[in-house]
Amino acid sequence: MPGPYHGQYADVTSCKPPLALASSCHFLNRDFWSIFEAAKKTGVFYFRGHSCEMMDCPQIWQRFELAIRLLSEDPEVEWVDVIDLVPLLH
Repeated sequence: MPGPYHGQYADVTSCKPPLALASSCHFLNRDFWSIFEAAKKTGVFYFRGHSCEMMDCPQIWQRFELAIRLLSEDPEVEWVDVIDLVPLLH
């Protein structure tokens, strides 16, 4: 059960119950960066993906690593464990 959608991304903070936490997007979504910018309004950007999706494709690994690097370089980004998102839900 995904959370309410605003444009192309899920508002992660309005997801109930927390065990049905919706992600903002998949890491391969072509609109990843615009979804990231839009999610800043709620303060939560939670993207999903699995390493098995990248196993045989070095280009996808590179794309994923670039996203992690760019997110890590953004001074507004704070990495948290998924469980730490639960108190932000309303």
